[in-house]
Amino acid sequence: MKLSKEELTEVSQYLFTLTRYQETYDELYDHVLSILEEREGPFDSRLIPELVNDNFGGHEQILKNEAISLEELNLSSGGLLMKETFSKLSAFKSFDNISLLCLCLVFYSQMTYGVFNPVFLIYAMFFAALYPILVYLYRTYFVNRSLVKPSMKNVFLLRIGLYGCFLSTAFYLLLLSPQRLFDITNYTRTVICLVLYYFSSIYIRSFHAFYKKKIKVFA
Repeated sequence: MKLSKEELTEVSQYLFTLTRYQETYDELYDHVLSILEEREGPFDSRLIPELVNDNFGGHEQILKNEAISLEELNLSSGGLLMKETFSKLSAFKSFDNISLLCLCLVFYSQMTYGVFNPVFLIYAMFFAALYPILVYLYRTYFVNRSLVKPSMKNVFLLRIGLYGCFLSTAFYLLLLSPQRLFDITNYTRTVICLVLYYFSSIYIRSFHAFYKKKIKVFA
């Protein structure tokens, strides 16, 4: 059967109420539409819930499958991000890591023989933690602003960013803030800043390499 514009809208609106994420909505819409187009006879809106129940197990099963897909995406994408990070660390002789280490040594030398303020290193660390959230906002409100539902990929970016912000805030409150929980010397505080700055810089490059890869939600 060939569906009219109004009938396509009816199919879309019904499936919209069943799904939580854009990827699932697109998958259901394409699947249901292809089945309807292969059938003979006039369109009947009662066919849509029947097709959904027969092919996807109904509303509750769709939500369960979405939760499973999101968890699988978190595991696979998280593993890929960790792999990118370790690959950056294993290639320690690369120019970017060596130059970054030299920059940290310059800061360390300045701190040892002169007056050094580590505040901007703290800002750099927080920026590295916020980077995935900035990418999430960019994708949500600029790249994917036409999507009718949130994307699982964007949800993963937000989770990674929130996790990084939590760790950064914890480090700051425990060791770096003026009202820090542990009393440490300025020397130790600056060394901690340099270490965090070094690994934050590696992390942000790893995240950028991970982001450029195509992440599949459904196999």
